[in-house]
Amino acid sequence: MMKIAISVLTIVVLMMVGTVWAAQGNLFSSAEEKKDMSAEESGEITGDPGTKEEGKQSNEENPFGQNIGVDELTGDDLRRYIHGMSHQKVKANEKWWFYEISDQRIEWLLHSLDESDISNDELYRVILERWQEGDFSQVVEDHNFIWGLEDGIVGKATRILSEEEERVYINSEK
Repeated sequence: MMKIAISVLTIVVLMMVGTVWAAQGNLFSSAEEKKDMSAEESGEITGDPGTKEEGKQSNEENPFGQNIGVDELTGDDLRRYIHGMSHQKVKANEKWWFYEISDQRIEWLLHSLDESDISNDELYRVILERWQEGDFSQVVEDHNFIWGLEDGIVGKATRILSEEEERVYINSEK
């Protein structure tokens, strides 16, 4: 009887761990996958090995260094890019990836919204246009909106980083 109870308990625990892992999607992502995937600073793309091509962006028009064109952008891609950029500005217990905010990236995403049919496009546009103006006063809400669309469990933003905290975070991700 005791062996059956232990077996059932083990199965339940494994199912719970599997559920959390699946819900997180990239729970065990490597630090490399969290790094900025642009070539802006170093001339080299980090992250997904499929995006490297002898130190150059494999898709010159995509400022995120991936092989996704303006006309191929999906809602998932857009959320990942905005979410990753917001990480430079917010305090959160967990941050799974990072893209440094740049005018080029914001403009590319806005152009992508013009060229594609993505649900919630007006909400994304409001966020990006505010950021384009240098207004990050609502970045915690922006992050948490995107995080919620991605069914976030851990990593909710709690506050805006100070300038020094932001500088330290960016440098730690390079």
